[in-house]
Amino acid sequence: MQPPELGFLIVGIALTMSIIMQVLQNILVDVDKRESYMRELNKWRKKVMLARKTGDPKLLAEVQKEYSRIQLIQQELSKETMKGLMGSLFVIVIFLIFIQWIGRTTIVIIAPFDLPLGFLGIRYTINGETLLGFNIIWWYFIAALPFASLLNTFLRMRIAKKNLRRILMRRVKKKRKLKR
Repeated sequence: MQPPELGFLIVGIALTMSIIMQVLQNILVDVDKRESYMRELNKWRKKVMLARKTGDPKLLAEVQKEYSRIQLIQQELSKETMKGLMGSLFVIVIFLIFIQWIGRTTIVIIAPFDLPLGFLGIRYTINGETLLGFNIIWWYFIAALPFASLLNTFLRMRIAKKNLRRILMRRVKKKRKLKR
């Protein structure tokens, strides 16, 4: 395969890898648990800010009392985050080994411009104009960034929509109970 086709193939691979990593994140990380921990930490941090701002000794004592529990919650939150990170890292390492096997110096796309960053690829001079040829590794990362951020945004919107639906259903149930 030559540069234009190989470049498009790498874009397809980048999209596939982004989807695999997002699915892996959703499988490995308990999103509800992580969100619960985040809510609890944010509530505690607000309480700390209020205690410092007002200087209330009772509130300061209460915050200090909760500190050991908050440290445990932070540890659990870190564990949840690390599960997803390790899974993604494993997939990326395997993929990079595969790319290394294909050939890291293989030029997959030639950009119609030049950048002062020589490590991105090889410079070509055609008709007096300098162009930059991206190697396979850099082109993968350039292609993967937009897909990863778009998928992440899409999945967060779905999770937020799911949580909103759950909250609305709770409110409806409460109203029904009050009417009875």
